[in-house]
Amino acid sequence: MDIIIGHSPHLDNTQAVLTASQDWTMPAVFPLHPRPASVSAALDAFRIALINRRSRDNHIIDSAADWLYDLLRLNIKRGRFYEVPAVLAARRADCLGFARLYALLAAEIGLDAGAVEVLVDNRGKYVPHHAVMLNYRDENRRFLDIWYGSKDTHPRRIGAIVDGHVEDMNLVDADGKDIRALPESCLDAITFYIKGNQSLASQKPAEALDYYNKAIELYPGNSRAFYNRALALEQLGRKEKAAKDFARALKDDAALTRVQATITDLEPLIKLDEAGFTPYEQDVFLYHAGFKTGVPLTVEAIAGLSRSSPERVRAVLKKIENAL
Repeated sequence: MDIIIGHSPHLDNTQAVLTASQDWTMPAVFPLHPRPASVSAALDAFRIALINRRSRDNHIIDSAADWLYDLLRLNIKRGRFYEVPAVLAARRADCLGFARLYALLAAEIGLDAGAVEVLVDNRGKYVPHHAVMLNYRDENRRFLDIWYGSKDTHPRRIGAIVDGHVEDMNLVDADGKDIRALPESCLDAITFYIKGNQSLASQKPAEALDYYNKAIELYPGNSRAFYNRALALEQLGRKEKAAKDFARALKDDAALTRVQATITDLEPLIKLDEAGFTPYEQDVFLYHAGFKTGVPLTVEAIAGLSRSSPERVRAVLKKIENAL
């Protein structure tokens, strides 16, 4: 799929983010000296560090990327907001909201980072999800997933720009590929798709159809948009057009991967913030459920990583299980 560049209402959100961040809590540790007094000053410090000779060392890039992650986790909780203005107002974000906000701040520093779709996550689950891809100058990359609580996750299949075209790819095949974050037009398309889903759930198929049409125009590679548009068309009695969209959505294995995606086991993670669990407690749960590492860790392994006792880990897991 060729990249479609369109007008985006979100391209000019950087100043709004900088203004909103004036009263944010700063992470306790700042990797550069001296420690800045504000988020804006911290961004300036990282920008300067990245343009001098030290920027050739990935250590500076990693420090800046990790600090941004910590900044957002401190100030933005998991929620259901995916557009930057709403995220800033509510201080809550879904995975797309986190990725878009992170990308805006990363651009201020000079990091090559942006949002990608996660189609198959680090656990091998088919998910409709978003994460941040950070590109290094040596052609390596790292994925940060605030929703999963991981600064270094390893998704198995993503949607991104691959060698100049938007497409889905298995990361096992990434060697030699130029992989970039999704363009803003695709993120806008995903926003329209989400709004279409909300309209469909509210029994407004005509409104949903309008959103899906916009989503498909900007991002025709999203087979799930075709599938859901078919559902809207069926509700409107347009069976023939619905059948064509169903056929398009299920045309091959790549398309089917998107259609099979489900948020079933991602949805409960929103309650980790809503219930006020501490960062330690959240880490224990996310390690045990496999979100951080791709495989569930044992109680003993988590105790070792967190420098706590197995008894304490078990108590935390029981507490969270009762809440979820």
